[in-house]
Amino acid sequence: MSIVQCRECAGGVSSEAQVCPHCGKQLYVPRGCLGNVAIVLLCLVGGFILLAILSGVIEGTKHTDPAEEAAKEKKWDDLDKAVIGLRAQLRNPDSLKFSEVLQMPDDAVCMHYRAQNGFGGMNVSRAVSLGNTGTIPVVALEETDDPEDSATFRSAWNRECAGKTGIDRMEDMDFVLKELDKKE
Repeated sequence: MSIVQCRECAGGVSSEAQVCPHCGKQLYVPRGCLGNVAIVLLCLVGGFILLAILSGVIEGTKHTDPAEEAAKEKKWDDLDKAVIGLRAQLRNPDSLKFSEVLQMPDDAVCMHYRAQNGFGGMNVSRAVSLGNTGTIPVVALEETDDPEDSATFRSAWNRECAGKTGIDRMEDMDFVLKELDKKE
């Protein structure tokens, strides 16, 4: 520790003093102060980076329940089968446009759609998927010439869709249509 002169009042001041005891002038910024701020900022930035890396690692290592994965896959299969079954019964399958698609908790798919009829006009109609018989998906259509099929549709719609709420699958159905078009 030595005595130095204050630049303001020329009084004698200890070299370790931060302010002059005579005039109150700040003598110098302690050397360690800026270094400490830099270290704190560096630690904060490093901490955020470490947190981001760890959260990415944790997300990547989440183990999913196989039953949950199988249920998700079944939901996609049900949508695929509903579209395949509906398209198989249309005169112009490429004209199919959905206005509402709901997937019910019991996996039935209830659909409101538009499609071209035999005369070139567009019909607005409904359909409900009824599952599979062998490799062909069964979809009951509202508009049919066969009274037995019409009764089957009404019964299926009332049982599976009418007055019920399901999961809105419109965005998923658009994706399914695009994927099926790629396969064809």
